[in-house]
Amino acid sequence: MASGVFLAAQEIPFPEESFDLVIANHMLYHVPERQRALAECRRVLKPGGRCYTSTVGEAHMSELWGMVERFRPGVLAQLKSNVMGFTLENGAAQLAAHFGAVEQYAYADELRVTEVAPLVDYVLSSTTLTGHPLAPAQERDFRALVARRLAVEGALRITKVSGLFAAAG
Repeated sequence: MASGVFLAAQEIPFPEESFDLVIANHMLYHVPERQRALAECRRVLKPGGRCYTSTVGEAHMSELWGMVERFRPGVLAQLKSNVMGFTLENGAAQLAAHFGAVEQYAYADELRVTEVAPLVDYVLSSTTLTGHPLAPAQERDFRALVARRLAVEGALRITKVSGLFAAAG
C-alpha cells in the first residue's frame, strides 16, 4: 500500500529547516523507503525542532488477528509484512539513525468488544489486509465464533499497544 501521500514523505517539498515540528501519525510503516523519509523529516526541521511519530507495537490487536488467522491462514504474516516495519519495538533504532535524541512513550490499552457486528465490520473493512479479508463462508464462521465467545466471556478483550516517539536533532 504505497499511496502518493506515503511516497511524498520520501521527498518532502519544502526547503531545509522549514518547520519546528514534524508529525508522522501511524503512517511510517506504510512508507516504502522509510530511512529516506526519516532523513527528509530531519532535513526540514529547524534547529531545536522535534519529530513526533506514532505507531503500534507488535502485540497490537493480536487476539483479534489470531481469531481471523483461523479462517484466513496467512493473515498474521501479511499483517507483519504491512505494519511491522516501524513499531514500538524497532522504531527508536530507525529514528536514532537520523536524530540525536529519541524518547519513547508507550500507551497500553484494550478494546472491550461486546457486540459481534462492529468487530466483524472492522475486520472486513481493514486496510491492513489486501483484498477481501474473509470469503462469505469464512465471514459466517467468524461471526459465529465471535458470537460464541461473547456468549461465554461476555466481552472480548483485545490488546491495543501504541505509542509515540519524540525525536530531536
